[in-house]
Amino acid sequence: MEHLAGVHDPQVVPSSQTNGGGVVSRVLESNPVMEAFGNAKTVRNDNSSRFGKYTQLQFNTPTLREQGKMRLEGSKCDVYLLEKSRVCGSDIGERGYHIFYQLLSASSAYKSEVWGGLTGKDGGDFDYIGLDGWGDTIEGKSDGDKFKRTRMAMETLGITRDTQIDIFRTVSAVMQCGNVHFEAGSVSGDAEGSSVSDLSAVSLLCDVTGFEECALVEGLVEGGRGGGGGQE
Repeated sequence: MEHLAGVHDPQVVPSSQTNGGGVVSRVLESNPVMEAFGNAKTVRNDNSSRFGKYTQLQFNTPTLREQGKMRLEGSKCDVYLLEKSRVCGSDIGERGYHIFYQLLSASSAYKSEVWGGLTGKDGGDFDYIGLDGWGDTIEGKSDGDKFKRTRMAMETLGITRDTQIDIFRTVSAVMQCGNVHFEAGSVSGDAEGSSVSDLSAVSLLCDVTGFEECALVEGLVEGGRGGGGGQE
């Protein structure tokens, strides 16, 4: 992408040096964000894309006055086939999506701003993350440095600080979901049903999502059952 942008505008600098909010900067800075939320460490590659991506770079149609010089005007990105299984687990020596580890490597102050439940926590405190293949370096850079890079890229893309906090709270909620465990048998005695085995994990999930505990528990154990009126 840097090459194509540079071919049509030699003044374009690499994304690692961009700090403005221009079109070219926003197009190039989409990569760190896509990598954080869609790439993971595998046994063969520290930064392996676990989804499909098609990015269309959009150039203007130059006028005669512009002497045939094209300008990068924007881009369109389609993503597909996200490897969802990597959200809730990974093989030994591998990791889930980078954003989980980046967020856990953020400063205590920032984690507290996102959600108090992250304070003092690491991968071992979240069953979806675990300790296998944890590490703290990807392509020679720490997860903490990568997280700063991700946030800078999000700012360049026009994602406000408040929206970023909401996004990272959602990531936190996904991680906390893995700490909710179930056991056979519902509280009403239905042997074919299930119930939450530890409500303390649900309480934390309610804290980060804002749901009422009773409603959340009901949704977790009953949400997949169809109602008589065709609702679920």
